[in-house]
Amino acid sequence: MSQNPNEINLSKPETEAPNAAEPVFTPAEPQFVPAAPTAPAAPNPYAGGFVPSLSKGLAIAALVVGIIAFLTGLVPFLGGVLALVGLILGIVALVKVKKGTAAGKGMGITAIVLSSLALITNIIVIVLLFLGLAMVHECDNTAVKNADGTYTCTMNGQKVIVEKNGESSYTLVTTK
Repeated sequence: MSQNPNEINLSKPETEAPNAAEPVFTPAEPQFVPAAPTAPAAPNPYAGGFVPSLSKGLAIAALVVGIIAFLTGLVPFLGGVLALVGLILGIVALVKVKKGTAAGKGMGITAIVLSSLALITNIIVIVLLFLGLAMVHECDNTAVKNADGTYTCTMNGQKVIVEKNGESSYTLVTTK
């Protein structure tokens, strides 16, 4: 049969017998093929990201007490007690900062400095107070009563006129 290149053959194709020399394809059993690796999961912004900040409470307390002690340093005994409390709190705060269990190093140092200054000031005030009381006591023992009811005594080489307002209360009138 001659074929025209422009004609289409719609008839069934002829089947040929398989040639023994040609291999016959037979499907094999399916083999295991591992799945492709998955992409890493995106980090969850809500899980495991919370890191608690270190507490500054002790350093803040030390600073507040140190400031109050500094302001009351001229008040005998009160300023000293507050200064000791501020000093102890400041030292404990710095020890905790050094261990890494607290924050507030600057506040702790400031509290120690202010409390130390208050303590030194308070010690000086107390010493001067006792020296003054000792001088008044000496004046009381050596005083000479004047006609107007005042007393004249000598303190540190100066004559002092004092009014006695009771058993242990005195008012300085003048110095000569």
